[in-house]
Amino acid sequence: MSTKQKFNVHFYANKKKVKEGKVQLYVRIVVNQRRAEFATSHFIEVKYWNEKQRKVKTSHQQSHLINAYIDKTVYEINQIIFEESAKGTKLSSKYIKEKYLGVGDTASTHKSIMDAFDYHNTKMEEQVKIGKVVKKTHTRYRITKNKVEAFMQHQYNLDDMPLPDLRLRFVTEFKQELRRSWYHLWSKSEQTQELLNYLEKNQSLKFVGIENQAGNEYWLSFPYILKELMGKEVYQGIEFAAFKENLTSFYNIYFLGNNEYNEDFELVDLREELNILYRNSSLINNEHKKYLLHGIRNIQGFISQLELNFGTYEQQNQSISMRDSLMYENLKFHLNRNPDEKIIIWTANFHAAKNLDQAEYKEGDDFYQTMKTLGHRIYEDYEKDLFSLAFISSQGETASIYDAEADPIVLDDSCWENDIERNLNFDYAFIDFALLKEKYGDNTAFNSCLLGYKSKYGNWLSIFDGVFYIKNMERSLPLNEKYK
Repeated sequence: MSTKQKFNVHFYANKKKVKEGKVQLYVRIVVNQRRAEFATSHFIEVKYWNEKQRKVKTSHQQSHLINAYIDKTVYEINQIIFEESAKGTKLSSKYIKEKYLGVGDTASTHKSIMDAFDYHNTKMEEQVKIGKVVKKTHTRYRITKNKVEAFMQHQYNLDDMPLPDLRLRFVTEFKQELRRSWYHLWSKSEQTQELLNYLEKNQSLKFVGIENQAGNEYWLSFPYILKELMGKEVYQGIEFAAFKENLTSFYNIYFLGNNEYNEDFELVDLREELNILYRNSSLINNEHKKYLLHGIRNIQGFISQLELNFGTYEQQNQSISMRDSLMYENLKFHLNRNPDEKIIIWTANFHAAKNLDQAEYKEGDDFYQTMKTLGHRIYEDYEKDLFSLAFISSQGETASIYDAEADPIVLDDSCWENDIERNLNFDYAFIDFALLKEKYGDNTAFNSCLLGYKSKYGNWLSIFDGVFYIKNMERSLPLNEKYK
């Protein structure tokens, strides 16, 4: 090996790349003090990183697996350095990185993942022209290509990968990435996986989202989908790379709370880019236009909603109401496309309430009276077609997947749910409020804990159509973790 060049290969925890409180592990290649880096798919809490040893501490649950990956990667890169130096190749950190990743001028003759997509989609387009494949199927494959491309950039910091590098792990991680595009507070829950698998396999069920929030990561691929389906002219007047970075910055700063992600980010720039994209899309005669315009409106709506959420108490209440309004607009979008279909909406009790103004929030606060929920909006337009079902428990514990400790469910003595437990000797029960109305009347008010396990007084028989009672509630468990 040449003594004129000095090499160093090591891993480090990139504290600027944070996802869900975990830092991303990067590989750094240094040649004569010039470095090149690339991201790995591993994220860990910074407390588990041993900076001196450049390894994961043994106290981490998967330290042996990640450290084995670190050793293997460093060894393989050093092998490239040894073999190329033996050939007399003048090495640079960039050259070694590209050689290892199989990209750039050093790439082999292997076809890449994007090559495979382009070949497949070209052939599919030919089938569309002769009438053997419908155009909608071809469009779905084009969207899938963009999702894969966005995933590789997000997960590996790569634009493409050689097909021989496509392993089961990539497919598994991509599948999880797609599931993260569903609202992650429940899509990452251990208890929902059987349901998600059923939805994926049952073709008679169509699973769609109505939440406009960036609680999913799918919208980060929106710039690619917009360019693919509308053409390059949709970006006339703005730069694609700048829009993509601004959208990613907004997601990281405003939703994930990573204020150090991009100190140069200006929200006004993103707003202007979205306005230009909306105008450009409106002028393009394209079959996908109405869907993509709706997507742009969702992003614009979420920006306005989140800004209100950082304001005064009254503005925060407006933000909640705006969130329900945006969800209803998305629901109507699906209803208009599927007027004869039955739709089941999975949401929190609060959002499903039909007449929240018939309950009392607390003395001196008319929060419920100023709030127009998703359920209220549906009830106004589809009164006879709506059945609003709340869920409640009288025992157990509650916690999201991000909570280390669960909160025990302890109901106030005044809660109606205590009567259910005393009078019904069942672990599960469905209670039809129509039957209770026949017995007690339409305007019967009482204390219930239907909204957040806090006793509230209201005419609950008019706020919901029924209740599904689960005696003992289990906390939500995150994937791959168990709580004792």
